[in-house]
Amino acid sequence: MKLTMFFPRPSGAALYRLIQPLKQIQKHHHVSLLDPERHVTKKEDASYFAFNILGSDIMFVGYTDLIANEVYDCLMPVNDVERKELGHKVNWWVDCDDSIFGISPYNIGYKDWGLMNFRIIMPSEKEIKWLWKDKEYCEGVPSKDFSISRNKQNVKRIIKLFKKANVVTTTTEAMRKQLLKYNKNVVVTPNAIDMTIFNASKRQRKLDGYFRIGWTFSPSHFPDWFDIRKTLEKFMADNKDCKLVMFSQEKFGSDIPDDQIEHYGWTNSHNEYANNMLESGVDVAICPLSDHKFNYFKSPLKWLEWGSIKIPSIVSKVMYNNHVKHRTDALVYKTQADLYNQLTELKNNAELTKTIGENAYNRIKCEYDIEVVKDKYLQIINDLKTEV
Repeated sequence: MKLTMFFPRPSGAALYRLIQPLKQIQKHHHVSLLDPERHVTKKEDASYFAFNILGSDIMFVGYTDLIANEVYDCLMPVNDVERKELGHKVNWWVDCDDSIFGISPYNIGYKDWGLMNFRIIMPSEKEIKWLWKDKEYCEGVPSKDFSISRNKQNVKRIIKLFKKANVVTTTTEAMRKQLLKYNKNVVVTPNAIDMTIFNASKRQRKLDGYFRIGWTFSPSHFPDWFDIRKTLEKFMADNKDCKLVMFSQEKFGSDIPDDQIEHYGWTNSHNEYANNMLESGVDVAICPLSDHKFNYFKSPLKWLEWGSIKIPSIVSKVMYNNHVKHRTDALVYKTQADLYNQLTELKNNAELTKTIGENAYNRIKCEYDIEVVKDKYLQIINDLKTEV
């Protein structure tokens, strides 16, 4: 079997949903990557891509790749005539790892999928600031990159791809149910952890007397920070022997003293990202999510990453409640008082902290290790029998 796709651009989504699966598929099938810079928008100009498509059994596209979406929208056959023209033996596999419906304006993906202008009130500046404004502002910077009319076309295009695909893969059962509206063949392939990279045996501990709380986040987590900020600031004020370890592009502003914060910058290297977590000395992690529609369709990836190196997580009931077992492989908080109390409990109970970390590791090793999940990718390929 030969599988063809666009060369994925560096991102977390591309890593877990495209690059990592392809590494496993390449061990058993031929994979061809197309150059995303040579994109076209008209069928009559698509000979370069048609050549590759005609020689493939499967075309694989991630929903976030807008160039691929545009090209595939032109080339995917919609009737028997086009199937004969483009090669009726080609099957189409589309992956979608996040809901594009109701996407949070704090998510960078809003640039391509957002359908409304959005502004916020900056507490420190006491002024209204545009975060997204049609053809004027993109993340608050003068720009023409945010276009509501274009984004409406993006949404329509990906829905068309969902409908025409032979199979759609996604991360969770919640996402599967949402996508069934557009395609009857939706398969859950959970985000998987390469435990040779997230290697728990390489985890380091710091013997300086500080209890470290880890949090991995991007700017899309601003609403989550708004939810927990006061609780975390109070906990840190009450526990001077604690440090907050941030894995992010930049530090979020807060009243936590600088000597209680450690920061690791963002990286496009999967190995470096994992090494930073392993070397950070983090004792417990937090995985907060605000009560926003978009978050209910996310996957428990942060819990997976921390748990794969035996670090226990305190997670929000939002989304995580469907994936973890409270007081077994994570602590689930419902209120801010819960979050404060659970941080206190794990700080003071080394045995419970170790047990939850071990339980998370064992479950992830059994259910989410790439060596386990890879069989789902291979089964999808086997199920995509070439149509005659």
